[in-house]
Amino acid sequence: MNKRTLILLALFIVLALLVYVQETGREKKAQQTPPELGLLFPDFDPQAIHGIRFGSFGSEVELIREGDNWFVLDAGQKFPADQEAVDKALDTTRELEAIQLVSRDPTKHFEFQVNSPQETEITGENGEKKPMTMGTMGTEVIMTDGEQKERAHFYVGKNGSVDFMTTYIRKEGNDHVLLSDGYLKMIYGKGGAASWKDLAICEIAPEDIETVTIGHGKELIVLQQVQDETVQSETPATIWKMIQPDRGVVEGPMVQRITGMFRRFRASDFAATLDDPAAYGFESPSARIAIKPIEGDARVFLFGAAVGDKAEQFYFKEEGQDTVFVLPKYRLETIQKEPDAFFEESK
Repeated sequence: MNKRTLILLALFIVLALLVYVQETGREKKAQQTPPELGLLFPDFDPQAIHGIRFGSFGSEVELIREGDNWFVLDAGQKFPADQEAVDKALDTTRELEAIQLVSRDPTKHFEFQVNSPQETEITGENGEKKPMTMGTMGTEVIMTDGEQKERAHFYVGKNGSVDFMTTYIRKEGNDHVLLSDGYLKMIYGKGGAASWKDLAICEIAPEDIETVTIGHGKELIVLQQVQDETVQSETPATIWKMIQPDRGVVEGPMVQRITGMFRRFRASDFAATLDDPAAYGFESPSARIAIKPIEGDARVFLFGAAVGDKAEQFYFKEEGQDTVFVLPKYRLETIQKEPDAFFEESK
């Protein structure tokens, strides 16, 4: 056997040993890895899901799918759901993975906020019974297919780290508390029914607005975004002017607050259906604001009457549209300003 052959044989033996060591390491690691870790629902198919229920603090939110669209059931009515939020919840469930086994002790469920809302008390380490009057502190998630069969049922608990990068979870029917990557409360524990509805009104970036026309009472204020001729640069600079009444440049933050609210304008909720449409108050609106983009037609929005006696919310709609929303009082107060108010903050 010549020297070249011996060298090749030695290399082959070394490579074979490396492969053996790696495979042996993988097998040992697999043997040491608890079976609870890995994907919680390896066969989960988002397309098979037709119903979702989120339960938290004794309340429940129910979503249903009809064709390709999702809806939120609330007070006997059906509302369009936030499709992006629903897709995020479904995709996250498909990829939901346990990275660490935290506890096998069922008495720890309340501590990690992965207890079932049906549990009314827990037994502490000293045998003492502790009531759970607030129900589940986390969020119970149930996803079913078209035949009402559960495809995923689990509990999302509190954050697993101070940086909000992990979350405690537990699979229904199992006492094991697990740790998963991600801030899952933002995905599953969004809140009540309104937080899952498609309440988007418009998305208009401030830099894309040409004029803003505000009317309340007898006042009419028109703000216009124009090029700042005093600044010479490759990217044209812009400033806001009040052209009605003619007051010149507006430099205060109030313009930014008004135009900024339309960047991702979202309502608090849909309005309840009233027997008398005139009760919404749009025939004599509390305020009116028109946004004229640099490209495209103006969009006119109306604030109507107050919702209830406390006047903490107001009816709101886009002119020419049938959908009536509810907005908090501060949105109305943002635009109910006299001309002088735009300049007081700039001094």
